[in-house]
Amino acid sequence: MVNALLLPRLKPATVTGLDDDGNTVSFIMTAADEVSGPHWYDWTVYGNSATYGTMPAQLTLGCAWNGRAVVAGNEDDANQWYMFRQSCPWDLNYIADDPQSPISGEDAEPGKVGDVVIAIIPYSKDYFVFGNANSIWYAVGNPAANGAILALDDTGGILDSQAWCKDEKDNLYILATTGLLKIPPGFGQPQNLFETDYPDFIKDFDFDGSLHRAIMGYDRLRNGIKIVKTTLTTGANSCFWYDLKTAKVTEVMGTSLFPETYPNECGIYCLFDYAAVDAGYSGLLHGCKDGYVRVEDSDAKDDDIGATDQAIDSYVTFGPLQLGASGKEGSLNAIDVVTVGGLAGGSEADSNSVALKVWTGLSADAVTEKLIANSTPQIGGTVTAPGRRRGNKIRRKVRGAYLGLRVGNATAAETWGLEKVILDVKKGGKIK
Repeated sequence: MVNALLLPRLKPATVTGLDDDGNTVSFIMTAADEVSGPHWYDWTVYGNSATYGTMPAQLTLGCAWNGRAVVAGNEDDANQWYMFRQSCPWDLNYIADDPQSPISGEDAEPGKVGDVVIAIIPYSKDYFVFGNANSIWYAVGNPAANGAILALDDTGGILDSQAWCKDEKDNLYILATTGLLKIPPGFGQPQNLFETDYPDFIKDFDFDGSLHRAIMGYDRLRNGIKIVKTTLTTGANSCFWYDLKTAKVTEVMGTSLFPETYPNECGIYCLFDYAAVDAGYSGLLHGCKDGYVRVEDSDAKDDDIGATDQAIDSYVTFGPLQLGASGKEGSLNAIDVVTVGGLAGGSEADSNSVALKVWTGLSADAVTEKLIANSTPQIGGTVTAPGRRRGNKIRRKVRGAYLGLRVGNATAAETWGLEKVILDVKKGGKIK
């Protein structure tokens, strides 16, 4: 079934617990309980005392690693990185000489990173990754105690500070200037998943750091990776779902990458893989333009855009499919579409009806252009669902060397699923 997207999950809720005397306390959180912003902490060294060092003047990147606060993104020193004392995010006194000491690229034995730092990635307790403008480096061990910084990939850099994620097997994925990199545990040779099947992906992605945010997130419930480009000012977005299940089966990238676009209100600014104690609240959290935190909901049939819902336009295309032998035409005599469900009392969710469109052409490229344009099909109609039904077969003949078809549904409060498409094709004569 085609999954609906992005149902808000942050709603008024009852919070319970115990006070210091063991008494039960309970209150309901609502929007009215929110305190006016801004909400931030004025981060300084301990007591604002020079005894504990000096905060860098400019910082745009931060994370936690091995009990340390790690920061970077100093525009005046773009190759620099800083690590606070272990277990104390208020101590930047680099004079201390112990394994837990604060450390920076300027005074550490490993030194600065040899490139502009774009992203800092706390990969594991033994490895820390620096995603840079034109390369990728990683720290091994403790930089304050004989650690080292080594080159991982010097052929390209990371697109943006959040353009990375890890899966449950500790594979690291980085959206690089060369494509989508998969880096196995132990930091083996990076594999470019787009190199063969989509070498122009980064060019077509058309990312501009002054206009867009590029984000990646691993969805452990659906076993795939969400790749997002969102316009910062409007929420307009261009997104992709990389399905790890089909990638494992087919080992063909072209069958594993699916384009998606969400309503502007749902434009994604951040993603977080949240593993809650209550499994019902676990999932990939979407921080959206309108301020909602949303998750994907397989039972919802429309996109939530705040006060209202918006119908989902979902479809799949097939083709170009060759109808005849090389240099010859073929004839499509009939087409039958079988949707999921249909058994009375069955456990399978029933599909709603689907729209069908068919195009033919004398070349594969001509059919591809017609599929993209999605206009003036040679055959069009609605296939009644669910299951395989009498009278659903469309008997209209069309000729051509290649064929393309599109099946989908764009009706509010409906969903659909496809079992198979059956084509009745007859070989024809030479193209004249």
